[in-house]
Amino acid sequence: MRTLSRTLVVLFCAAVARPAKAGDYRLFAPGEDFGWFGRTGTATAAGAAPAAAPAARPKRKLFDPRTVRISLAMLAAVPVAGYAIWWHGNDFTHFKFNHEHWFGRDTYAGGADKASHFVESTIVGHGMERFYERLGHSPSDARWLAMGVVSLGGLIVEAGDGFKYGGASWEDAATNVLGGVVGAEIAYRGWDDFVGFRFGVVPSKNRGGETGPRVEHYSQEIYTADAKLAGIFRRARAPSGPLRYVMLSATYASRGYRELPPGLRERDLGVELGLNVPEILRAAGLPDSKWWQSLVYAFFDYVRLPYTAIGYRYDFNHRRWHGPDTGR
Repeated sequence: MRTLSRTLVVLFCAAVARPAKAGDYRLFAPGEDFGWFGRTGTATAAGAAPAAAPAARPKRKLFDPRTVRISLAMLAAVPVAGYAIWWHGNDFTHFKFNHEHWFGRDTYAGGADKASHFVESTIVGHGMERFYERLGHSPSDARWLAMGVVSLGGLIVEAGDGFKYGGASWEDAATNVLGGVVGAEIAYRGWDDFVGFRFGVVPSKNRGGETGPRVEHYSQEIYTADAKLAGIFRRARAPSGPLRYVMLSATYASRGYRELPPGLRERDLGVELGLNVPEILRAAGLPDSKWWQSLVYAFFDYVRLPYTAIGYRYDFNHRRWHGPDTGR
């Protein structure tokens, strides 16, 4: 169910994605205000006549009725999906908080759950920013709306988790907010071509010996922060050659925190070189003009395929390096 939920996130982002727009960072885009009341226009020097400008469609209010209805519907869908995927069968009469800490040796899942929350919220925040732009909002307003919806959605998820697992975690909620902000910022700045985040599944291995339990849950997952060399060389106006087809990634994963004794658990921070599958598809001539083609590109933008990267991992629990490998 966890893999299914992440696949649905990818499909959603594919449906709302649009080409990125390059631009420098500002709290608001040039010539825009925050849009609480739908005001438009730019300031002019005292006594100067306003410069002629091409006609543009009126700016949509930040909280216009359609945006409010759609946003509330999406937020209402979060607990429905959460109940179907995670919370069914819970005792909803006992709510509790849980201080999970972050990435320490004795934390829940070795911190892999925090990496999961961050990466998934980054993907959703990126998609939501594009979605609100397509509703007619300015890039600045779309960014604020995306960050708000992702943050509120994360709080709803944690409220549900308060009745299950170890309880509601403020660290998870904070990571959700941070991921939503980062994803919306990437979309707003048009950085999609050279930076990104992915989640992936790695083949499960028996960490306890041939007779021990097989790892599962977060132990089968890996999360990456990617530097896409194609976009970096393109922005530097430098020839990339075959390097355009690869990415340099930082990875995080934990092993055995649900199944194995403490002495066999791992927290692995890695660096790897992997294939940039979307760039390979572009070089092969696959367009992205049709909906199914956009789905293909979005899937490979957000999902790390097994055996498509090789690198080294540092195990903080045992203070040693592993590798080269494809994700352990």
